[in-house]
Amino acid sequence: MGSIPIMMDFQNKEIVIVGGGEIAKRRLKLFTNTGAQITIVSPKLLPELQEMQQRKLFNWKKKKYQAEDAVNAQFIIIATNNPFVNQYVRESAPKSAFVNHTESAERGNFHFPASFQRGRLTVSVSTGGASPYLAAKIKNQVEKTFDEQYGVYVDFLYECRQLLKKTTISSAEKTILLKEILKDDYKSIEKQKEILAKILTLQKEP
Repeated sequence: MGSIPIMMDFQNKEIVIVGGGEIAKRRLKLFTNTGAQITIVSPKLLPELQEMQQRKLFNWKKKKYQAEDAVNAQFIIIATNNPFVNQYVRESAPKSAFVNHTESAERGNFHFPASFQRGRLTVSVSTGGASPYLAAKIKNQVEKTFDEQYGVYVDFLYECRQLLKKTTISSAEKTILLKEILKDDYKSIEKQKEILAKILTLQKEP
C-alpha cells in the first residue's frame, strides 16, 4: 500500500458509520470531539451507543444500510460483521468518498493506525494493514514512555512557540530557544515558568 500518515481537520465533515457494535463504538469515539457530522446506520445499537445517541453525539438511522444513506458522505466506515453488507457498502460508496473497511484495510482507501494522545501530542503506529496486532503491541510499548504529564509539557511548548512569534528576536534566536526547551529540564513546571517569563520580556511593544 502506498499510504502516508496525515493529520486532518474533521470539522463539519460528513462521516457515515455502518454498523452498531463494538467496532462502530471504537470508531465513533475517535470522532466525537472533532466537530464532524456523524451518522450511524444500523438496525440496532449497543447500549453504550444508545446512550451516546441520546446525548446527540451522532445521528442514528435505525435501518439497514442503503446506498443513498452515504450519498453525501466524505468518509464511510464499514463496521459490520456481515461480509455481504460490507461488500455492498464498499461497492456502492460514492467515488469521491474515503472508505475504511475495518476487517480488511486493503479493501478500503484509508485506515486507522494504532494511536494514543497526550493533550496535543498524538503518536500513531501503522503496519500498513499487515498486522494490526503488531501495531497495537508497539503502540502499547511506546505509550509507556509518554505519561499523562506530556500533555502539560506539549501545551507549554505550544505556548512558547506562540509567544516567540510576537517577539523582536531573530529567527535564529527563536530556533535556539525552541530547541533549548526540548531538554528534559523543561518538563519541570518551575523551569517552564522561568522560560515563559523570559520570553515575555522579549515581547514586541504594542
